[in-house]
Amino acid sequence: MADGEPDTIDSADEDNDVLLRNSRPAPIVLKGIGNISMFGLTNRFDNEFPPNLLGKVAREEFQSTMGHVNSLIGRVVPRSARWLLAGCLCCCCTVGVSLSPVVYLNKKTQSRIRGLLESENSRMYRKLGFIWWLDKQKCATSNLKEYVILIETVEHHDVHRPD
Repeated sequence: MADGEPDTIDSADEDNDVLLRNSRPAPIVLKGIGNISMFGLTNRFDNEFPPNLLGKVAREEFQSTMGHVNSLIGRVVPRSARWLLAGCLCCCCTVGVSLSPVVYLNKKTQSRIRGLLESENSRMYRKLGFIWWLDKQKCATSNLKEYVILIETVEHHDVHRPD
């Protein structure tokens, strides 16, 4: 290369990466269907088997995972509701500090759900080409945000195929 000649970058690799990212299917969204929602986390997620997973994940495994998530949330929601009621009653006297146990329980529940989904991912779903995770999304009907479970498809890199 001569002096003063600009370096060129081959954009073919960048174009292929963009095409691969754009060709990935949209994630499957599992929304909360419970009747109680505290700080965006509902008391139950939909355990109806999505048709997009048909032939990729066993219906029993999906329902087992959703059962674990729903039972974890179901144990925490009554306790959080009691703390919220007590916090609201004492809010004037404590200048809002009495609501901190509810916030703590909500964050702890989110952390437990993320840990549960990560263990399920490492146990089974990554091998099948999926990643489950808890995400906060804007509600369709209002400006509030809610927690949903996203199921994303991941590419398998074939290590036995030559470059």
